[in-house]
Amino acid sequence: MRLFHLSLVFAVAALMSSATIVRAGETPAGATRVEEDWELVISEPDFEGVGPQITTCMTAEASGTSRFVAFNLNYRANPLFLAGGVHILVWDDEEVVDLSSHESGRCNTTNEQITWTQRLNVSDESIHYSVRDGHSTTWGNFGVGHGLSSVNTNSSAETLALYDPDYSASQSGVGWQKNRVTKLTLLRVRYYDDDNDLITTDSQPRPVIDNASN
Repeated sequence: MRLFHLSLVFAVAALMSSATIVRAGETPAGATRVEEDWELVISEPDFEGVGPQITTCMTAEASGTSRFVAFNLNYRANPLFLAGGVHILVWDDEEVVDLSSHESGRCNTTNEQITWTQRLNVSDESIHYSVRDGHSTTWGNFGVGHGLSSVNTNSSAETLALYDPDYSASQSGVGWQKNRVTKLTLLRVRYYDDDNDLITTDSQPRPVIDNASN
């Protein structure tokens, strides 16, 4: 199963810091938590057609893994397709092992801007993932504390040495009505250590879709 597989019914079935400087895309040594800031701009949503449908993917093991997290916006998938809302799915070897969903509202606002943060951390032989600080017109505030729970899967990883933000960007996209999306961008990435201290920030934007100038 390819990591990035999107469809109408199933979205995923198948710089510098004060502490250190790292090359863009390189995970600093000792990082156990990473946060990705995302921005989505929808130009003309299709309320009746439930469009567009967006999925971002994130994994702690970017090299040849079948374990990853998919975050769906404007639709929910697995076991059945449902219109609207937001939905987190944890995939492990083609099986959904944890999930969380919230709301059923469908995007219906011209030029709506949606922002959120995706957090991934490893501890106690587990990978923990959550969406935080989400802001939108359609769903208001969303994420942990606003309707979405954290999700988890087992892992023997002790650090995020195999995490790759370029992989996150390359495996994310729009599976339905891509033409209605003006912008989908991984804006920046922050790395933290076991003490929750910021190690570094990678401020290189990674555009997945950028139709703003078209």
